[in-house]
Amino acid sequence: EEEMVARFLAIMEKEEARDARELLKYDPSTAGGRMTTDFARVQEGINVEETLDNLRKTAKDLEMVYYVYVLDKDNKLVGVVSLKDLILAEPKERINKAMHTKLITIPVDMDQETVAKEIAKYDFMALPVVDNGKMKGIITVDDVIDVIREENTEDMYKFGAAGQHRENYMSMKPSFIAKHRVIYLTIFVLMDFFSGMILKSYSFALNSVVALAFFIPLLMDTGGNAGTQAASVMVRGLATGEVGIKDVWKVVRKEFIIGIMIGVVLGIIALIRALILQKNPWLTATVGLTMIITVTIATCLGSFLPIIFKRLGFDPALISGPLITTIVDITCLVVYFEIAIHLLGIV
Repeated sequence: EEEMVARFLAIMEKEEARDARELLKYDPSTAGGRMTTDFARVQEGINVEETLDNLRKTAKDLEMVYYVYVLDKDNKLVGVVSLKDLILAEPKERINKAMHTKLITIPVDMDQETVAKEIAKYDFMALPVVDNGKMKGIITVDDVIDVIREENTEDMYKFGAAGQHRENYMSMKPSFIAKHRVIYLTIFVLMDFFSGMILKSYSFALNSVVALAFFIPLLMDTGGNAGTQAASVMVRGLATGEVGIKDVWKVVRKEFIIGIMIGVVLGIIALIRALILQKNPWLTATVGLTMIITVTIATCLGSFLPIIFKRLGFDPALISGPLITTIVDITCLVVYFEIAIHLLGIV
């Protein structure tokens, strides 16, 4: 890879090669790796007319000319002025008077996802990237769109427990994709051993009331779906900043209420289905009550775990749909058989 980069640099124009080498110093997933070094700049002290003349000469080679950045002799950013402000200002007015000095800047080592949030927060077309006050480049809205697309794609892969893929799907080898997927699936298989152990430990209940087995898929699938729904909403809320770590207990209380409401509706449906298939009222009550409790627990877990992962410094998207489903499956089986033992009098 280094040899390929060197060959490309060798055939590039000197100025372009210099800019490329500057960008290669930074991690590709940081502001420094994402920025462009082609931006409108002027030295402080000149007037508006001179600034516009300078802009006319350089505009065709710049990525964006909406903002003009004012630098001092040490290349430090001292102000910024928009093209609109330049047009409205008097030609002989000093740029130092026309510029804005309350600056919002991005350090070169800021993570690209945080950069995207900053630009969205302040609603600017671009933000300056600095290193110890010295202007290095700018991050534009176009750059942010690329970042958002990449980060969303990465989160989707994580949430689906499909691994992390940076390349285009069609360009990846089957062996590469399989390697990433099998890691997650192996973890889930190992976790599913617990489900098997629970079924084995409650086999006496199944032997006593065989009809209990008929409703296990319904209860487990519904609980897993409810947990995945809650986790999806929470992962997205954490990504957009709508939900913060400090909101954990507010979120859990809210999802607890939501879980009960949904659980009651689905519990009634499950109860009716059980009543049609089996005339045993206690078995029917077992299925309905398990549905309510499982859905409530699932929604609470689905909202709680992503926030805890965030608090521990992990990516909340790692709380994937399959992971939530596996945890809820184990919980559901324990709840189901314990309720059955007490309501049906199984010994």
